[in-house]
Amino acid sequence: MESVQPILQGLQYVLQSDLYYIVTVDLEGRYTFVSPKYVKRFGYQEGKLIGVPSLSTIYEPDWPICQQVVAECLQHPGRGVWATLRKPTPEGEIVYTQWEFSALLGENGEPVGIICLGHDITEKQVALTGYRESVRHLDEVLGGVTDSYCVLDKDWRFLEVNQACLNVVGCTRDALIGRRVQDLFPVVESLKATSMLRQAMDEQCAIRFEEVYEGRCFLVTVHPSPDRINIFFQEVTEQLKVEGQLQQQPERIRQFSFTTSHELRHELAKIQLLWNAQKQQLPAEGDASAIDAAIHSLQQILTKMNQQLNVGLSLGSFASEFKLRSVQEICFVDDDPVMNTFNPRIVQKQYPEAQLLTFESVDEGLFHIERHPNVSRCIFLDLNFPERSGWEFLSDPRFRSNPVPVIILSSSIDPRDQERARLYQEVVTFLHKPLRADALQPLL
Repeated sequence: MESVQPILQGLQYVLQSDLYYIVTVDLEGRYTFVSPKYVKRFGYQEGKLIGVPSLSTIYEPDWPICQQVVAECLQHPGRGVWATLRKPTPEGEIVYTQWEFSALLGENGEPVGIICLGHDITEKQVALTGYRESVRHLDEVLGGVTDSYCVLDKDWRFLEVNQACLNVVGCTRDALIGRRVQDLFPVVESLKATSMLRQAMDEQCAIRFEEVYEGRCFLVTVHPSPDRINIFFQEVTEQLKVEGQLQQQPERIRQFSFTTSHELRHELAKIQLLWNAQKQQLPAEGDASAIDAAIHSLQQILTKMNQQLNVGLSLGSFASEFKLRSVQEICFVDDDPVMNTFNPRIVQKQYPEAQLLTFESVDEGLFHIERHPNVSRCIFLDLNFPERSGWEFLSDPRFRSNPVPVIILSSSIDPRDQERARLYQEVVTFLHKPLRADALQPLL
């Protein structure tokens, strides 16, 4: 009798438990016993469940699961079978529960019913659902990132990769996940990337560097955390090749500046003289025509400058079919208030339905697109700023993770800027200031 007492105490504890539910049903599926915790949790009236079909208290889409588990219990008496079931409350709440089903045996060893021990897993299930949604969203974001991206753990095992990364390394995702970088690519020990990644982890700071691998050059950005390394990288082989070629012409540019400076100063002096006359209220007939003529001369001089600068260069074109009317929002990122005043007016006259926004710094523009990622937009981007440049805008992870069409709008006539812009697939064209309505026609 003494050996039975602990068992009875254990059963009494389970029956009064605030964590576990106990129910029994007969072979017809009708309740024969329910614990107080079960009655209280699901808002039932005490004593009202006995004889009620148990399926009526289970979320209907889960009925097949319950019926299958009961069949397994009856087929294999003595074996516990697990199931996750959703149960509705009278208030309309859906509660996630986990149960262990087991057959109740009669005196002759034949099944006479089912006993079920369960508990509430709603909080865990909600957290798991949120996690899966976050993973799905992250997969969608990474799938749309044009830069290569991978995540390594502290031992340099691959945890995550996007398609762009798979294209670079020439492997499938299954071949990478869980494998160490050193095992798959032994040559990595001889690369600069090895020491740079270790430095990033030791110092827990972001690092950017260039790496050459199999004759290809990559710009690598590393963002470490205590237990993993996030790595973005993009191939810049062609960009560096173009920059190397263009660096060979400084003398031509110096000579060019001497030969054209007089022509530029001459036309600018005429415009200034005419403008001063207007301010002093000494206008003469034909002043407006003279200003137009001087501006036209300046445009011709700039055209000649471009032609001279481009001697010996094979500049690429922007093969894009982008149209302004395909977006809802148009952003202007330029530090010049005058440009931010008049450029939106020129665009609005051509496309009055668009929502127009202006930002006077690279970080303001990046902050906006980071806060509002799911907007159809394009960006008119200046290149030269007092602090961060337009190139830094294009390479910033906040833009790389949510790339949109970009129209470079710059006063630069340096062909290196045009060629460098062509290397970014988000750049759809390169326009020169001042913005003119006729320059927008191909984009409408």
